[in-house]
Amino acid sequence: MKLLALDFEAGGLLPSQKCPVTLGLAIFEEGVVVKSKEWLFEPILDWRGNLRFDYSAAAAEIHGKTLQEMREHGQSCAEVYREVRDFLGSTWSHPIVSHNAPFDSEVWSTFLYVLAQWDRNHQGMALVSELLTGPWLDTKRIAQARFSPPYDIPDLKLDTLCRYFEIGAQGDVHGAEQDAILAGELYFKLRPLKVPA
Repeated sequence: MKLLALDFEAGGLLPSQKCPVTLGLAIFEEGVVVKSKEWLFEPILDWRGNLRFDYSAAAAEIHGKTLQEMREHGQSCAEVYREVRDFLGSTWSHPIVSHNAPFDSEVWSTFLYVLAQWDRNHQGMALVSELLTGPWLDTKRIAQARFSPPYDIPDLKLDTLCRYFEIGAQGDVHGAEQDAILAGELYFKLRPLKVPA
């Protein structure tokens, strides 16, 4: 079985802050990581050169990336898109695993939206091709079903579940690549007997 584990660290948790800061991907084959990578985005600007999204200090404390670091070392969305396409090898039609998949899929949508360009001929947005076509699986929801209330654990956060299953080790700062790997490993601890092929 192949799957892609994915994690975004975003500018914040509010709808106006679901812009990508870092993206971590890990490809698993038969439960083992075969490759993983993390990307740092440059701040996303509007046509005037101003920040297009809000970046919160509270989120920066979680992921550890400052706007200055993003400006100096980050890559454009277009560069990240090309590298992700190369990393995947083609369109990914296998399962995509994430901890809190609704959040990560929204940040993924923001990422693709930023890449879209206005098509004057058709008077609409010309979207980039979708790279992730497989089903999204959410380890948080799977854990919710497994640990039905009252929970045997204090919460369903990724680091709490990883401690429960003795997977990896987490610090106060979350790296997207590390969290993607942990989400993938957690999935294999939680997964149902039958999964999408």
